Amino acid sequence: MTVRQRVRDYVTGPEFPVVATAIVVAIPAAYLVQGALDAAMAFGYLLLLGLGVGVPRLYDYWPRTHGRLGAVAWAVAACAVMAGEMAALYLLVEPVIGGFAAAAVAFVVADLGSTILLAVAGGTTPN
Repeated sequence: MTVRQRVRDYVTGPEFPVVATAIVVAIPAAYLVQGALDAAMAFGYLLLLGLGVGVPRLYDYWPRTHGRLGAVAWAVAACAVMAGEMAALYLLVEPVIGGFAAAAVAFVVADLGSTILLAVAGGTTPN
């Protein structure tokens, strides 16, 4: 199989819409969060990482794949859930342990916690 065929298979495959959508959502979300929360650069970066990398990884644990439009909708919904979860955790923990540590806690709990939840409760392994 040539590189061209591999790229074509990936771009037309079920995971590509999720990856592309997650990245497109993650970049402005991280930028907006850094503007909304003063001195929250660490949180903005970890939000970018959580949405852009974590959401596509979660799709690997999702019990079924979707068509292209369904995958885009899934990615948007998953980004919204993860961003909300991370923001809530950050805002709850930040007054107690400070900004950088709160960002790290929010990222680890939201990203790894969601992965563990899908793997254990859903009984799935990466596709």
